[in-house]
Amino acid sequence: MIATIKSIFIHTSVFEWNQADTEVRVFNLKDVPHCPSDPTSTIYFRPDHLRTQSTGIIYSFILFRKNPKAVIAEFHCTQHAPGQWSSPPKAPFGGITAEKGCKANELEFFLNCIKEWMANLGGKKLTVSTSAACYNPTLHPLLRQCYLSTEFISTRTLINHHILVNALKFEHSIYPSERRRLRKSEDADFQAYLCKEHSIDMIYPFLLKCAERNGYELSLSKCQLGTLLTRFPEDFLVFSVNNKGQLIALAIMVKVTSDILYYFLSAFDPQYRSYSPMVLLLKNVYEFCQQNDFSILDLGTSLDRHGNNKPSLARFKKNIGGIECEKITYELVF
Repeated sequence: MIATIKSIFIHTSVFEWNQADTEVRVFNLKDVPHCPSDPTSTIYFRPDHLRTQSTGIIYSFILFRKNPKAVIAEFHCTQHAPGQWSSPPKAPFGGITAEKGCKANELEFFLNCIKEWMANLGGKKLTVSTSAACYNPTLHPLLRQCYLSTEFISTRTLINHHILVNALKFEHSIYPSERRRLRKSEDADFQAYLCKEHSIDMIYPFLLKCAERNGYELSLSKCQLGTLLTRFPEDFLVFSVNNKGQLIALAIMVKVTSDILYYFLSAFDPQYRSYSPMVLLLKNVYEFCQQNDFSILDLGTSLDRHGNNKPSLARFKKNIGGIECEKITYELVF
């Protein structure tokens, strides 16, 4: 769902454009008052989450259809260095989110307005990281067409994995090797569950310890992660695996929309590598998805600490039933 006009964007815009039956307005997000967010919207596009993504100015571009009056697309961005713009400010994806029925000419007009505004401010480059194709298989090719026809270029295409949630058991879709590891964890009586009570003082030290043992750094500080868990308790969910009360694996999942759950951050104690406790944890997450009407479990991309493809991680996601799709980054040089 796109933000409604009445709930958020009846405020003075920074600039406006008009063409036929469509109108584009750009707003400084700080001028938009705090208000309840639509729980069915994409979390990364909600004003309350956008405010956690950057300490700089975030600009929100809104595409309206005039008759009947409705918001049909939005785009949020920030200038992270002189002339260097990015969407999202800081989230797994940004770019355009649009309602069903948006037409190519409307979205191209929208992108050209964004280009014109940034060029007038001395913009040099705009980088747009888009959602994985599985989020909206119909909109994905339309947006690709619109980005390319408005002089953006595709600079990186990553492989993303996701699991389609259905009535079948988790074990049905995983490879025999992962099924054996799952059975090994269950035979050891490891316990996997959703942590309804947790604290950043429990979560972060475990994540940090596991990261250090595996030779990589966390992408979020303790304060940043604590802010997300505190401000969005219904959207950031913590799952764990324990062995006789000892934490051995943990994952933070994000309710991106009402039907998509994202595998955001995870770690496991390397001493338990032979058990692969994340398989047991993901079985628990998959069953949570079944019980709460999620249709997609997004496993994300598979990159190492340098941002390069990590084949071993991609192989693991494939082995637990992950389906491949593309996730594209576009750039526009002014």
